[in-house]
Amino acid sequence: MKRNLIIAIVAILSLSSCDKGTTSPCIETKSASAIVTEFPETIKAGTIQTVEIKYILESDCGEFDHFEISQDGPAFNVEIVTKYQGCTCDLQLKERSAFFDVDVDFPGTYKFNFWLSDGDYDSRTVTVFE
Repeated sequence: MKRNLIIAIVAILSLSSCDKGTTSPCIETKSASAIVTEFPETIKAGTIQTVEIKYILESDCGEFDHFEISQDGPAFNVEIVTKYQGCTCDLQLKERSAFFDVDVDFPGTYKFNFWLSDGDYDSRTVTVFE
């Protein structure tokens, strides 16, 4: 009886720990420093200006995932998020590009802060006209 109880407990624990809906331990997301070389000084309201943003991947398992954007009034904080998938990755620093759409609908002066490291940003200003 005691043996059956132990087997039942082990079975329940193994079933509940197999899939918790979380990602694999070999998947990691990281922020990458944005390298902005060209940025428009002015754009027309309601138009989209696509800007190339360069960043560095740390290994051959990395890829661009998405832009994380937050807004505080006329300021936009933009962070590049990369995803690394794989448990056996080779350290290979590679420069890559992602394309960011500057899309503002209302006239005014806006600031775009591109994340470099914790608390450090490359800030660019754009004037949006009618």
